Amino acid sequence: MEQWEAIIENFDRPPEQCYRTFEKTLELAAALLSTATTQLAPFETEWLVETLLHSPVELLATVSQKRGDEVWRKAVADALKLLARVAGVSHKYYEQIVDICLLTYDPELRKHALACLAEVSKHSVAATRDFARHVQALEEATQCRAPIALLVGELQATLMSSEIIRHSVATRDFARHVQALEEATQCRAPIALLVGALCEHHPAEVCDELTRIWRGYLNMLDSNKNTDTVIKAALEGVCSLFKHFGDELPCAELKQFYDNLAKVYIDKTGCQTACYSILAEHASLFRERVSIDRALRSKLWGAAPSATLLGVYAAAQFENKTAFLNLLTTEVLPHTQSPSYQVKTTALRILAATNSFGDLSQFADVHTLEYELRGKVSHADAELVLWCVEYSLPNSERLLQAAILFYDNLPQAVRKKIVVNGISKSPPELKRATIQFLISQSCEDAAARAWRDLLEDDDVTGAAAAVRALADCLAAALQTIHEHEIQV
Repeated sequence: MEQWEAIIENFDRPPEQCYRTFEKTLELAAALLSTATTQLAPFETEWLVETLLHSPVELLATVSQKRGDEVWRKAVADALKLLARVAGVSHKYYEQIVDICLLTYDPELRKHALACLAEVSKHSVAATRDFARHVQALEEATQCRAPIALLVGELQATLMSSEIIRHSVATRDFARHVQALEEATQCRAPIALLVGALCEHHPAEVCDELTRIWRGYLNMLDSNKNTDTVIKAALEGVCSLFKHFGDELPCAELKQFYDNLAKVYIDKTGCQTACYSILAEHASLFRERVSIDRALRSKLWGAAPSATLLGVYAAAQFENKTAFLNLLTTEVLPHTQSPSYQVKTTALRILAATNSFGDLSQFADVHTLEYELRGKVSHADAELVLWCVEYSLPNSERLLQAAILFYDNLPQAVRKKIVVNGISKSPPELKRATIQFLISQSCEDAAARAWRDLLEDDDVTGAAAAVRALADCLAAALQTIHEHEIQV
C-alpha cells in the first residue's frame, strides 16, 4: 500500500493525462487488488477503490471520455478488466460500474465491458439492467450474422460502383451495419457468458425471456460457422441456464442437446471442460440418455474429473435398479483395481455415493492406513484416507484423528480436504468428536495448522461446520458446568 499512497500523494492529473502513466497506475492497482482479500484490511481496500475510481485517478471518468480514442485503446481495455476485479472486492460501486459497461464501445472493447458485467452479475442485480438488449444480442449473434454479412458485402459493392450514386438511401448507416457485423463476430462468446451469468445469479429477473435465451443458445451451438471458443462459451452459458431452468425446458430439445454434447461438443478442442461441468451438475436432466450411453461413460473414465463421473452414474441409478447394479459390476468395479489412484478413488466414490454395493470396507484397510500416516503418505494412500473419511467407513473417526496428529505427513494438496471434508460431511457425533480432539491437541503445531487451514478454507462450508461444532462443544461444556453448580 505504500506504493499506492506515494502515487496518490503525487498524482497530478492534467487535462490530457498521459495514457502510459494511467496504464502503470492500473498495473499497480491490479497487483494490490489481487491480494486485497488476504493482505489488505477492509478500509484499505475501500480507500484503494475510491481513489482508483474517483479522485485522483478517475478511472470511471477516463474510460467514459477516452473510449473512442485509439491512442487510449489499451488503457481503456485494461481499465475495463480492472473494473471486473473491483466488482469482486467492493460492493459500493456496482451501479457506477454498470453505467460504464453499458456505454457504447467498438466491438473489441465491448468484449471487455460484457465480461465486466458478467462479473458484476455475481454480486448485484444492477447487472440485469438492459437485460433485454443482451438477449437480443444473443439472438442476433447467430440469426443476423449471415444477413448482415450479405448486406455489408452488397453495400461495399455499391459504394465502389461508379454507376450508382454514392450517397444512395441503401448505403445510409453503412458504418452501423459494419459495426453490427463486427459485434456479431467478435462479441458472441462474451454475450453468451454474460447472459448465462445473469440466468444463474438473477433467475427472477430473466425468467420471462427463458424461451428466447434457450433458443439463442441452441442456434449458436447449431451453427457450423462458430469457432470452438464460441461453442465453449455457449456451453458454459447453457450450464448456468440449467441451474434454475433445466426442468422447465422441452424434453425433446434436452435429449437432442445431450446427443450433440455426447457426440459432437465433447470432442471439440477446449470444450471438454464445459461438457464435463454440464454432466457433473445436470446429468439428472438426461437420465434416460446417460443410463444407456455406454460409449460416453467409457470415454469419461480416465479423462473427466471425478465429479463428472459421479454425476453421470448418480443419474443413471434412477432408471433401472437391476440394470444399474449390472452397470456397477461391469463398468465401475473393475476400475477399483486401476493402477491410477485417481481412477481407483473415483470408482470407490461412485460405489459409496450410490449406496448400491453393500459393505465397502473390503476396498480399504483402515488400520493399515492409520499406521501409514505415521510416515510420509503417498498421494494414493492420502486419497484413500479422504475417501474413508468422506463416506464414514467403520473406524474412519480414528483415521481422521490420526490424520490430524500427523497432519504434516500428508501431501499438501489433500491434507486440507481430509480435515475439512471430515468435519463438514461427517455425522453430527463425529463432527463433535473431531472438534473435541482438535481442541485437545491445539497446543501441538500440526493441530494448530489444521485449525488454520480449516478456518481459512476458501469453501466456507467446512469452516462453518467447524464453527458450529465448536459452538456445540462449548455449549455442552457450559451446560455441564451449570449443572454441576446447581448440584453443588
